[in-house]
Amino acid sequence: MVFFTQKILRKIPGNWTFVVVTDRNDLDDQIYKTFNAVGAINEDCQAESCEGLRQLLKEDHKMVFTLIQKFQWEDVAEPVTLCDDVIVITDEAHRSQYDTPARNMRKALPNASFIGFTGTPLMEGDAVTRDVFGDYVSVYDFSAAIEDGATVPLYYENRIPELQLINEDLNDDLNRAIEDAMLDEEQETRLEREFLREYHLITREERLDKIAEDIVSHFMNRGYMGKAMVVSIDKLTAVKMHLQENISEEELALFDILTKPEIELTQKDKQQIEKAARQLLEILKREKLVLDWRKKQQARADVLYTIEKVLDDDLPRSFSTDLYRMKCELVYQHVYDNYYGAGRSIYNVAS
Repeated sequence: MVFFTQKILRKIPGNWTFVVVTDRNDLDDQIYKTFNAVGAINEDCQAESCEGLRQLLKEDHKMVFTLIQKFQWEDVAEPVTLCDDVIVITDEAHRSQYDTPARNMRKALPNASFIGFTGTPLMEGDAVTRDVFGDYVSVYDFSAAIEDGATVPLYYENRIPELQLINEDLNDDLNRAIEDAMLDEEQETRLEREFLREYHLITREERLDKIAEDIVSHFMNRGYMGKAMVVSIDKLTAVKMHLQENISEEELALFDILTKPEIELTQKDKQQIEKAARQLLEILKREKLVLDWRKKQQARADVLYTIEKVLDDDLPRSFSTDLYRMKCELVYQHVYDNYYGAGRSIYNVAS
């Protein structure tokens, strides 16, 4: 937006006024601060109220920043200015541009030009957005963003094939479906019917258990710290998955150490191990991981003893003596490598 306004001012003579419109306070502030930070504005031109917006539009300002919701006042049907050198720059153009405030804006600025920006892929609403703002001026799509390194590639990996997903061309098919998402009423009905038919299979409890386990395993073994996002089929399933995965990143690390490589465990065993990991971390962080504990022989001994005591008390009886000892050593090494003491750890740094 900054580049666009500056190029207009540099290339096309005129007394231009740019009205930058969005629909959320945080976006309005963010855009205003961006223009201010690069020296594109040198005055207070952010509308604080409906009446404040109308006053700014009546005056001679190079830039005006506002929420679209502020295009509401008593005689809103009357034009505020008839100037044709006003350019309205709309952020998030795929939304908030088709209701009363948007109509009010166009009545207030009947001779203005409009350009829309959006970072959201346009599918069902695409036709409406193009009707309002006209054809595309510039398109920066997902593949271009990947080539530039602005975003990471999106891959589909069928990790749990129990629903017999056998389409080897699924990635291409998904991309075509996204591009051709304009469905008629019959197609929507058929899609909904097919979707509902598989819903109970997709969301059954044992399948969600397996997915939760797979998420834990993949996240902890992908080789780097970072974040992850879980997308569920609906809100109810999202809540179920949250309950399935209600374990912190630190607890996940211990859980992974205690359960990998694969050993024969029941669901009850896994719940018991998860509880042991949580309790061990609580005790260590509250009582044992003091400042510079790794440099003190007694402190190191206390940490190892605590690990052995908690795991001996809380691990399932299916753990043999040799397996128990090995897990104690692995957990101690993990704690030594990743917890510095006095509340500091690799997890604090990563967050």
